[in-house]
Parts: sequence; structure tokens; C-alpha cells
Amino acid sequence: MKYLTKHPERTVADYRRHRKSLVAYELLHLYTPLQRNLYQITRGGIMISLGILVALFIINDSLTYSSQLLYGLIFYLLGFFIALPPKADKEIRFWKNYLVKHPENLLNVTINDSVENLKKVKLVENTRRKCMINCFIIGTLILFLSLIIYLRTQS
Repeated sequence: MKYLTKHPERTVADYRRHRKSLVAYELLHLYTPLQRNLYQITRGGIMISLGILVALFIINDSLTYSSQLLYGLIFYLLGFFIALPPKADKEIRFWKNYLVKHPENLLNVTINDSVENLKKVKLVENTRRKCMINCFIIGTLILFLSLIIYLRTQS
């Protein structure tokens, strides 16, 4: 909304293109090459795991041990995917540094440093951390329960 009020001649499609360009610039310059590769690998792993899981449901029409293992893997990958992006304060420093290095501001970056916004950023960080921890806990529980069920059926 801030972008559209600052640039009334622009449309929502322009705003979406603007967001995509900011995300692409950030991914290219803020993330390390290792983070970029892990981001792509994790995203691909989630998609492949979901595809295999759907195929297993179509073929078997029930929960099998392999599908339970895939559930656990998906939760681990989601937790890892949530943990990959840099913290918000590092991102804010990155954009402030961008404004210093590029005074012409071709990307139309605006930074909201208000106390209210910083509180929201901290709330998002805490929520992201809790979500990551919950994904790892759920993944571990699923793997542990599937192991217990497997051992019980084998004896």
C-alpha cells in the first residue's frame, strides 16, 4: 500500500513486478551462494517429496511406512526452509546499505524504521522461529511413531 500511495500512477501489477525485482535482488546480493543453493535444493526436495507422497497415496490408497517417512522428511525440509532466510535486522541493514551505495534508488526501496514496525518485525521473527521448531518436532515425532509402528508390526 505504501508503494501504491507513493506512486499513484502505478498499478497493482507494477507493484507485483516491483516486489519480484526486490526479492530477486535480495536473493542475489544478500544470500550467500551456499544459502541460495540450499534454498533451491530444499524447495526442490519439498516438491519432489510431495509428488512422491501423492503418487504413493494414489497407488496404495493407505498410509505406508515410506509415506510416513516422507511426511517426516517434508516437515524437516519445511523447518530447514523456514530457517534459511537471514534475520530481519540483517535484511534491514542490507537495504540501508543499498540506499547508501545507490543514492539514485533505482529499485524504489523504502525502509520503515518506526518502533511499531520493528515490533512487528520481531513478532514475525519469533513466529518464524516457533514455526521452525514445531516443524522439527513434528517431523521427529512422525519418524519416531512410524518406527514404533514398524517395530510393533514386525514382532
